[in-house]
Amino acid sequence: LIGIRVFSHTDIIPDSSILKQLLLKVIEAVDENALPTRMVEALDKYIRDNAGDDISNTEIGAIFGYHPFYISKVLKDRKGTTLRQYIIAYRLKLAKKLLSESAKSVNEVSEECGFNDPSYFTKTFKNAFGMTPKEYRNLSRDDFI
Repeated sequence: LIGIRVFSHTDIIPDSSILKQLLLKVIEAVDENALPTRMVEALDKYIRDNAGDDISNTEIGAIFGYHPFYISKVLKDRKGTTLRQYIIAYRLKLAKKLLSESAKSVNEVSEECGFNDPSYFTKTFKNAFGMTPKEYRNLSRDDFI
């Protein structure tokens, strides 16, 4: 009898992590900026779409398929900020918009922007902008008069 060997797909297709690394090397060889640029664009969209949710670095790493430290490094290189700082900065930008354009309470704005603790929100807002959310709202409304 002649021996016949049956091959499965695992014999000819490398495991996905090896394939992923190979593809990353090819992409980097073609355009060293392509992957980080696309990652930052996708991350921007993800944060915009999920700003009110509890977003952790670990969760983002799992969703994007990279270690959170790598994603944070890409952001630091591209935008000059860490992943956590980037998320907070977007949330604060959204909070400013909501405070000036809506009648929602500060607590509602805090929650909608992903801050689970209103006092942490107020403290973070004041550190970033030099005034409390309520002071900002009053000032922004005075500008319209």
